[in-house]
Amino acid sequence: ISFTVLLRVKDRLAPLWPFIGIVGTVALLVIVILIFEKRQKPARKAAGTEDEEHNRAKDP
Repeated sequence: ISFTVLLRVKDRLAPLWPFIGIVGTVALLVIVILIFEKRQKPARKAAGTEDEEHNRAKDP
């Protein structure tokens, strides 16, 4: 038994588009995470200095 399968592809690079979409999504998420972390660092440092000052006030 033998048979022939004809596979038609719209574009030679058609399988590449899902990969490009995934890479683009990951890049966007990384950029958003980096921006969020960069904005949070000053708030964390300020909160850390307030905690240190509060702890020093309690020390005898």
